[in-house]
Amino acid sequence: MGQKNPLIFLNVAHADAYKLQRYLKILQHITLRIFIATQKKTERKTFLSKNYFADCAPNMHLKVRVSLDPYFNVQKKPSAMLEFYADLGLKITDSILDVGGGTGDFAWQMQSFGVKDILAIDKFIKSDVIVDGDILSKKTDIFSIERKYDLITFHHSLEHMEDQQKTLLHAKKLMKKNGKILVRIPTVTSDNWEKYGLNWMALEVPRHFYIHSHASIRLLAEQVGLKVTKLWSDATIVPIWVSEQYLRGISMFAENSYGENPQKSIFTSAQIEEFQKMADDSNKRNRGDTICVLLEQKGCD
Repeated sequence: MGQKNPLIFLNVAHADAYKLQRYLKILQHITLRIFIATQKKTERKTFLSKNYFADCAPNMHLKVRVSLDPYFNVQKKPSAMLEFYADLGLKITDSILDVGGGTGDFAWQMQSFGVKDILAIDKFIKSDVIVDGDILSKKTDIFSIERKYDLITFHHSLEHMEDQQKTLLHAKKLMKKNGKILVRIPTVTSDNWEKYGLNWMALEVPRHFYIHSHASIRLLAEQVGLKVTKLWSDATIVPIWVSEQYLRGISMFAENSYGENPQKSIFTSAQIEEFQKMADDSNKRNRGDTICVLLEQKGCD
């Protein structure tokens, strides 16, 4: 499939005309072409069960304090994660809002690196998550937030939100002067989409409402008055082995799934190494199936 035009996949869990019409209305201003991946009728609530990712407990073992200078630029960074945010110019004193952050795993990690002003929000968690007397993650959505932040992050959450324009417009209001928005999402501008098609893990029907191309995420940013200042691939090995399993009728959580039991998996160690090489190569060519998109306000150079 060519990428000449902006391309978004719209995942539809139901075949009824009302929902289809409603979803198409959402997209009418931000896409030129729409492909619809259909699935047998499945209630969306099935995918928001007690096992929904947002409600997983944070990794408490990650809270190990480290000594950092104000810009994270220490000689030996404790993790690639710190290097990532240092490259974005994030200061340890900056404020961060993590939208769709579940019970606060990302916020917890950043706190362990010394970031104090960070809040995760997620309307699907059971209740606020309190750590040491402070709210780590708040049960709410972005539209209830009024204070401004230096960095607003959407770590694989934007694709789960029905009205992306409205969401990003509000996020824009919450940006401090010279603030930034970081969006991490799956993309159809990728080797994995072209190879696996409807067996591609990242389709994730019906939880993903949109899957952008590189062109369409730029178009969406333009329409809400933002600009893409950086866009790069950060794909991992996971979508490859999961998609390979789907091709063979093996679910992600099957007893012989690589993620559940590597010893019972159909893959050899050599195949896993090859999958890693594939992910690394796709990232180098900016053809990975997940991307990081840095958004800034127009005129802020």
